[in-house]
Amino acid sequence: MSSQAVKLAQRVFDTEASKLRSVVNGSVTITYQYMSQACVDAAHANSNAIDLKPADGPLIAILTAAAWSAASDDAYMLNFLTLLVNSIDSASKAAGLYYRYLFLNDAGKGQSPFPTYGQGRSLPVMQAIAKRYDPRGIFQRLASGAFKL
Repeated sequence: MSSQAVKLAQRVFDTEASKLRSVVNGSVTITYQYMSQACVDAAHANSNAIDLKPADGPLIAILTAAAWSAASDDAYMLNFLTLLVNSIDSASKAAGLYYRYLFLNDAGKGQSPFPTYGQGRSLPVMQAIAKRYDPRGIFQRLASGAFKL
């Protein structure tokens, strides 16, 4: 299943990336991060918020990255990356290969990784822990950047 997911994502990427020819010094990359069955099993055995299930492994995480030189291309490139990820997601859903999980370190602007942890089951637990240790929500309100619960 992993090789099918990589081939599908690569086809979508190749099609979409060809649209960047008008962007000066523009480049876009795609990286495949393999999560072996042993990795998925260990994540489950350690009982953490990510809560990957052994039956769901192995998995492939996909990271897209881009670079460009002209500030005038910022909006175009950010929109392009959003559409690229959405196209890969749509194609993988249609092929029955989609797995709802965003790796926190690779999540991008406009994405929300925490609701994908444990297929949505972990977010209420994390929110309860945050409320217990930060009842006034100081971290959620005052910490700059980062993803918030």
